[in-house]
Amino acid sequence: MLQARLLRPYTEKFFRAAGLAPRMRVSDVGSGMGDVALLSADIVGPAGSVLGIDRDAAALDNARRRTEEQGYASWVEFQTGDLDEFTTTDQFDALVGRYVLLYQPDPSSVIRSLLRSVKPGGTSFCRNQVLVSGPKEVSTERGGAACPAAPTGP
Repeated sequence: MLQARLLRPYTEKFFRAAGLAPRMRVSDVGSGMGDVALLSADIVGPAGSVLGIDRDAAALDNARRRTEEQGYASWVEFQTGDLDEFTTTDQFDALVGRYVLLYQPDPSSVIRSLLRSVKPGGTSFCRNQVLVSGPKEVSTERGGAACPAAPTGP
């Protein structure tokens, strides 16, 4: 939880600058203990919604408990699943994550797949560190060069 407290102000500034706003429907990928989902919930408020996705069921149990304790259970939920296999019929305004892409064997493939659940005109932004060349924030928008648009159609 120390990491969450230390990173929250920077992540919040980054998310707000990238366009996260009240009433948005957000998917938090690699949700873990729910730090980013809860931050997103603070930003989107009860008129929005947040779905956190992670492969670690035990971490998500803690995230659910924290969500209940903070009174966000009516607009924040969590689902267990691998990001590279996740599918949904829901459409989100934003796809967010923090320190998740570095744990994916093929981050570009995972992002392309997840972008299928982002509405046209929606956005995707992840805060990661690239240790090869030093700390760096990576922001991607649907259709941007760093994160190509998901294929359309069936």
